[in-house]
Amino acid sequence: MVPELRLFFAQGAILNRCCSAIDGVCLRRVNPLILLLLICIGISSIAYSADCCAPKGIFPSDPSSMWQQINGFINLVSIQSIQGKICGILLPEENYLIAGSVMGAGYQPLQSRIFDRIILVVSDKSLGTGAYIPKAERFVTSIGVTSSDEIFANKIRNEIDGISLTDACPPECFWYQLGFLQCLFGSHPILPLILGDIGLVDIESITTRLAEIAGDDRVIVIGVSNLASGNDLIELSCRDRRIIRSLTELDYRNLWGDTHSDAVELSAIESAVFTAALAKKLGANKGKVLKHIVTSGLLIHKHIGMAAIAWHGECEKANSTNRRAQISPAEGYQLWELAAAVIVRRQNIDFPRKLHGVSSGVFISVSRGDTIIAQTGDLFTTMSLAQAVKKFATLLVSANPMGRFYSKNLRGAKLSICIADPVDGISEPTSDMGVYVRLGEKIGVLLPGEGADIKPKRRMELACLRAGIPTKNLSVSGADVHFFTVRVFSGMLPLE
Repeated sequence: MVPELRLFFAQGAILNRCCSAIDGVCLRRVNPLILLLLICIGISSIAYSADCCAPKGIFPSDPSSMWQQINGFINLVSIQSIQGKICGILLPEENYLIAGSVMGAGYQPLQSRIFDRIILVVSDKSLGTGAYIPKAERFVTSIGVTSSDEIFANKIRNEIDGISLTDACPPECFWYQLGFLQCLFGSHPILPLILGDIGLVDIESITTRLAEIAGDDRVIVIGVSNLASGNDLIELSCRDRRIIRSLTELDYRNLWGDTHSDAVELSAIESAVFTAALAKKLGANKGKVLKHIVTSGLLIHKHIGMAAIAWHGECEKANSTNRRAQISPAEGYQLWELAAAVIVRRQNIDFPRKLHGVSSGVFISVSRGDTIIAQTGDLFTTMSLAQAVKKFATLLVSANPMGRFYSKNLRGAKLSICIADPVDGISEPTSDMGVYVRLGEKIGVLLPGEGADIKPKRRMELACLRAGIPTKNLSVSGADVHFFTVRVFSGMLPLE
């Protein structure tokens, strides 16, 4: 792995030890004068910069364990497609043990997306009246370090009344969301926004100005709140349905009124209403419930409703923001490093920012000798190239529960990343082209070189057979048939 790709995880490990030292875990007896000097230096440095660290005990200390846990939640449910610009999501504020599956369902559609700004909205009424941005420049978990989006934060504070700085670190519910964001987006900066006791008029004013300041930036706002709670399950379900109806219809004013008339309740009404209002002003026109549960048991003393809701707007054309471009061999092998890290160590690593804007089809395979162990990918995606490699590598691992990717079974296995480009204007493939057949959700793929010694028509039939598509008459079946070329980056998987 290249040095810059190790940096994200290394920073997390180092700063976690620093956080432990602050709590007294790593301190030793020192000369009182030296201790006084260190305290003075610490106070001085805090005046200029501070790191907020995840509270102890809420995450595994091993980055790979935490990364694997979060990716397990993301891939726990079947993929839910949202055809449009995602502007906001609402997620529960509980820990992973209680709400991990709901959070995973909420973050899953973001895997294929690119955002310029990420706003994370939580509530903490202990801060008093208003909205707050933490002074901390960095937020540290065992996975790594996420920086505050200081440029965006300064612009907001200069142009919007009612937003102040606070010395306080965000509440615990912030950290559960941060773990998912770090797994999905690496070290991408975020803007934490903590809401105190704030009214609807101020929410309307702040969200209107925020949307104006964002302009053409691709912004995602993430809000955190549980739904209803109580001991009566039937009454709670009725309240949840009413809340969800208001949220999916983006009728946040009605939700605010219902809450203050005691018709419904949420654990953080300010966060939910703020997120829905901002999502609507960013272009969302509808909401979709990705998962809804009512949980109870030994871990909690009453029923709690939780949901993952995504707000989205009009559809975007596939690859409309991306550009097709040749990638260098060095960039190709950086993508290979990304896939290898996912498969071998279950870890996410940063990828070159240039590859955010490069789009192409991707196929990933793991083989040993002439035998393909597993293969996945697609010729057409709405993802950037790096996001596609990461997603398909994750699917490759999660789709193999029989343990074929355990390190002891990787000896002699080869990982291949195929960057695929469609070829138009021909009726039959040459032997150096791949075949891609799709009918509904069924997809059959023959990579270049597979079946190279048989006739083109027979190769197309083989692709159909792999997908379970009738082969007698492709035109009658309504299947889409495409041909493509690939650039391959391959190497032996490292043994950890």
